[in-house]
Amino acid sequence: MLLFCEDDNNVGRVTSIIHDYSDFSEERIAEGVIVDSLPEPEVIDGNYAILCVNLDSKEVYYKYVDEEVVTEPVTNQELIDALGIALLENAENKLRISTLESTQGELLMEIAMLKLNGGMPNVV
Repeated sequence: MLLFCEDDNNVGRVTSIIHDYSDFSEERIAEGVIVDSLPEPEVIDGNYAILCVNLDSKEVYYKYVDEEVVTEPVTNQELIDALGIALLENAENKLRISTLESTQGELLMEIAMLKLNGGMPNVV
């Protein structure tokens, strides 16, 4: 079974190849295209193959696209800035996780105290 993103002209660009879809719902299966076999891509110098499916005929084929290496120069400072931002975001996420773990611990303690007191809150 092939899952795809629909491109122009009723052509889908294959995003996933599912070999065992027996656990899928009928609705999920209807979102894909079931095929018996896949064609072998040709090796064409300077091109790469994109697996496609014609959504009308269910024909599977490869579209060949020129390999264009597009690289924009990145300065060391840009890399350092991006790394710094990623490290700050990571630290913020760790703080959030720690806060959530603390809150979870407090809630578990409250539940335990409620169970010990027969469901009555501990009033001081």
